[in-house]
Amino acid sequence: MNRQLRCGLALLVMLLALPIAGVRAQDDPAVEPPPADYGEVAAAYTEMENTTITDANRMIDLMLSGDFAAIYEQFSDEVKALVTVEQLETGYQQVTSAGPLGELISSRAIAVNSQRVYIAQYAWGDNAITLTVAFNAAGEISGLNFVPVTPLLGDPRADYQSAVVFRLPFDGLWNTFWGGPDVLHNYHVAAAPPRHAYDFVVWKDGSTFGGDGTSLEDYYAYGQPALAPADGEVITVVNDLPEVTPQVEMDPAHPAGNHVVIQVAEGEYLFIAHMQPGSIQVEVGDMVDAGQVIGLTGNSGSSSEPHIHIHLQDTPEMFTTDESGTIIGLSDAQGLPLVFTFYLANGEPVAAGVPIGGQFVQNAP
Repeated sequence: MNRQLRCGLALLVMLLALPIAGVRAQDDPAVEPPPADYGEVAAAYTEMENTTITDANRMIDLMLSGDFAAIYEQFSDEVKALVTVEQLETGYQQVTSAGPLGELISSRAIAVNSQRVYIAQYAWGDNAITLTVAFNAAGEISGLNFVPVTPLLGDPRADYQSAVVFRLPFDGLWNTFWGGPDVLHNYHVAAAPPRHAYDFVVWKDGSTFGGDGTSLEDYYAYGQPALAPADGEVITVVNDLPEVTPQVEMDPAHPAGNHVVIQVAEGEYLFIAHMQPGSIQVEVGDMVDAGQVIGLTGNSGSSSEPHIHIHLQDTPEMFTTDESGTIIGLSDAQGLPLVFTFYLANGEPVAAGVPIGGQFVQNAP
């Protein structure tokens, strides 16, 4: 039945592929710095959240009342070409046949590639289910999905406390796209090595990019320096993988893309991933200082748009490989809680904490 839910209700957003551009350094005059503080983005981001929640609740009310024709009228032409109103109703009946939608557990609104997306978890019988609904720039529904919540694996290192002091891996104000202890705010929690990972993007003027978002240079994070969050020794550098077209393709053969691994303490290995090819400024064996430039933010590996991925784990290898060096799965590494110190979250000081998906963060002055 879970497969039927996915097949019946997963409505895909269609994207266009255009050529990617080359490496762009942060000192290029075309690279604008991130916002200076939360006040520059607060009003626009709050408006995006409120509008998305209002639109989603209106659709949910129609769904609960059984008015699928009214929902269908809100679909974009691309979605209408993929599903009929009868299929929509049948898909919802499949969901509720296993249990009615119960109380709202948690929700968030995000902006992704000109889409506003509402993600919510509801009680669903003895379990929970996640509803995702996306709206395009015209306010039409461009995606709709129900997925049962899969229980998370146990976290044997959940109570681990590093003695290392970590700063955020960038300057200026960035948005925590994924981060925190639950799947709604951080999809990484489903896999052991990166379960405490973060993805950071630059958000301003209502989006993570200017223009139409088809070029890497459109993205505000692209070319921004990625900084060492702590002192340590570089033990791994990958610097020669090509970038992928944003929102269109990924490189599953090289999930981390161009990346650096820094040993910051005994049994603590810090990964910084998805950087521009040729931009990494350190070599294996180098000792780095906190705040030192490691490379430039890019879009290599399994990355949908330019961003900084960072996580801490207890072994130096994230993946297992076969005899040819091809990645065949995750290693037995366990992710470690990565706590940042002396930063601002939505303008409020935090002495030590975990940025949560949706928060705007920057190092404290």
